[in-house]
Amino acid sequence: MNAEELFEVAVKVIGLLSLGRGVGDLVSVISIALSQTTTSVTSNDYFTTLKWGIIYTCMGFFLIRATSFVVNFAFPYSEPEIEKDIAQESTNETENSN
Repeated sequence: MNAEELFEVAVKVIGLLSLGRGVGDLVSVISIALSQTTTSVTSNDYFTTLKWGIIYTCMGFFLIRATSFVVNFAFPYSEPEIEKDIAQESTNETENSN
């Protein structure tokens, strides 16, 4: 595995961990909201947990869905792409000169 592939795996793992954390926070908010007993959770704690649950969930979805964008941003041109572009340009030049 080269550095680009390892970075892609790392971004996906971070996305999954973030998604798991966000879903866990949202589940705890839902369980607090649906509990019929009084809890020692203040409204500030409730809304803070809800806010961070939404943020972590959105960030996790983004990292999972946009992994290729993040990898292309971190590694703008990899060696095979550069070689393929050079080969394509030389092919176009030979076609244009004929």
